[in-house]
This record gives sequence, C-alpha cells and structure tokens, in this order.
Amino acid sequence: MLAVNEAFNEDETVSGSVSRFELYNECAYKYFLTYIMKLQEREKFELSSMDMGNFYHEAIQRYSDSLKSDGKKWKEVSLEEREAYIDTAINQTFESMSKVSTLEDSTQKYIVESMKDTLRHSVDIITTQVSRGEFEPSIFEEKIEAEIRNYDTNELVAYLKGKVDRIDLTDSDDMAVRIIDYKSSGHKLDLEECFYGLSMQLPIYMGVVLEKLKEKYPNATLHPSAMLYYEMANKFVERGDTLAGTNEERLKLSRMEGLLSSEKVDLEANDATVGLEDGQTKKSSIIPYGIKTDGEIDASTNAVSLESINTVLDYSRYYAAKTAQKIIDGDFNCSPAKFGKFDSCKYCSFKSICNFNENEEEFQARNLSSIGNKEAVIEMMKESLDSKE
Repeated sequence: MLAVNEAFNEDETVSGSVSRFELYNECAYKYFLTYIMKLQEREKFELSSMDMGNFYHEAIQRYSDSLKSDGKKWKEVSLEEREAYIDTAINQTFESMSKVSTLEDSTQKYIVESMKDTLRHSVDIITTQVSRGEFEPSIFEEKIEAEIRNYDTNELVAYLKGKVDRIDLTDSDDMAVRIIDYKSSGHKLDLEECFYGLSMQLPIYMGVVLEKLKEKYPNATLHPSAMLYYEMANKFVERGDTLAGTNEERLKLSRMEGLLSSEKVDLEANDATVGLEDGQTKKSSIIPYGIKTDGEIDASTNAVSLESINTVLDYSRYYAAKTAQKIIDGDFNCSPAKFGKFDSCKYCSFKSICNFNENEEEFQARNLSSIGNKEAVIEMMKESLDSKE
C-alpha cells in the first residue's frame, strides 16, 4: 500500500477538500478506492443530487448578487420584488446548466419544477431567518485554501481547498461571523464526530474564513458566532388553526443546525426573538437555541463558550494534519468507523469490492465510544492539543 500511495503523492502532500479527510476517517479503504484507485459508479444522464445542489448554490448566489448590485438587503425586499429576483436567478442558472435543456424524461422535468419550488421556499425561509437576527448574508460561494502542517515537524502535509456556501456578518464594532453550509439532507454538527475527525468541515472553514476576513477588515475585531447547516428541502406540514402558526411550524422544519457561541450577544444576533419579554418566545424556530423560565439557556441549546469554539477550530486543524500524515504513510486498512447510529458501511458503494464482514476474524470495525457531554469533548480536545505543544 505504501508503494502505491507514494506513486500518487510524490510531493508528500495531500490536496483536496475537507470532505476527503472526513471520508478517510470514516474508512481508510473507501478513501483508497475513491481517490487513489479513482473508482466511481457509471454516470447516468439524469439530474443527480450534485446537479441539484449546484443549482441551489448558484441560484441563491445569483439572487444575493442581484440584491447587492441594486443596493438592497435580504430583509428589506418586498414579496413582489423577491419573486422577480428569484425568477431571474432561476432562469440565469438553468441557462448555465446544459443538462437541463436536453432532458426529455417526464420524471426529470418534474424534478426541475420541484427544484424551482424548493428554491422559492428556501429563499423565503432564509429571508425570515435573517430578519429575526442581526446578521446579513454578505459573501456567497467563497473559495478558500489552507495549508495544513504536521504539528510535530511543521512540515507541510496537506493543501486544503473548498468553498463556503454563505458567510453572514453583523454590522458592529466586534464583528460576529456566521458560516452556513447548504445540505440536501439533514445534518448536525456533533462535537464527538468532530473529535473523531468525522465532521471537520465547518470548524476548518470557520478558521480560514476568520483569517481571510482579518485581511479584508484589518481594523475590525472578529469572532466566530455560529457554524450552521441549512437543509435545502421543501417540507410540508398540516395546516393549523392559523396561517401564522402553520408558517411557524414550517419554519421549525427548516431550522438550521450546528454549533453556536453561548455569549448572550451572539445568541441575540442569531435570533433576537428568543427571550422573556412580551412577544418573545423561549424556543427558537431557526437555530438550536432555547431558554428556561429563568432566562438561562436550556439543555437543547447546542452552544459553547467562545474559548471552546476556538478550541474546536484548532483541534480540527490538528486532526486534519494527523489524517493527512496517515494518508501519506499509506495507511489504508479496511477498518470502517461505527459511532452511535453512524455506520460508514451503510451506504457504501464498494461493498462488493471489500466484502467487509465484521463477523469474520480478519475484519474489524472501529467502534468509536461516546465521550459524554460537550464539556467533556472540549476537555479531551484541549488535552490532545496540549500534548503537542
């Protein structure tokens, strides 16, 4: 394996997206088959989930760019204006997708219409989410690059490339930064998955984004406020007693998931509707945040201190370096990770190749143990980082 790997990595570095590193930590052999042997399923001439994802990303970027060029903000446009901007964004995006114009299958054409409906729904939801806080979507589809160095030798081991779907900023002296990644299915930022290298994308992206923003705004102070996932889906609920109530339930179905700063100013910037004042609510419909009757954050809130968020950012970069070194060393054993409900074999396309069977002696899965609460995970991250200083 080492000889094969060296043939593909002559400069002793690994290049690619953070998702490649996450895939390696799911299963090193799956990484080997995907990126070293370059095996892939036969492409079908139909709209794939990647095509749909590209459509949503590009259309929302076009929508936002049009608003910005006309000097408008997301929360300020009227419903009529919004529809006009959306129609323009949809038409421009489909014109750039050659596959769409050649589709003849009625099912595929139906999917195209569903994509249009989902985009309209998403823009409506995002507009509501933005209007409930102090953030303004500022940068879309931002390309990022980062060097990853071995913590022991300081040697360059990886060159990461990626794209941040959306960066939101507050207009304040201490500028809060929120990054959002669009997903086609539900996703959460689990700190235990971060610890095991299964979910490093958002923390690494946030670290790089903060570095880039410091160059863009040299006189501003910046801090990470939220790292969130937004599911691009058009979900439906049964109509309630009132239209407002129905819309609120639908909003909850599209709630962003991820990790928040527990600082009060950051929680309010993400959702100012949560509180104990008249007209406020104890549970956010847009982020994983709620309060108890005394105003303190409740157990369902996925938030940690700013110091802890910075620990997560540093640890993710450290673990990326650790992962890169394993790839360079040619460690591609078939040892898939299992953690809680997560099973890297479940949807694997290479089952017929590896024939993994943990009931047989020569096969062994990596059963990752649960660490506990958020504080315990952060402490273990700190210990790992301290051991490298």
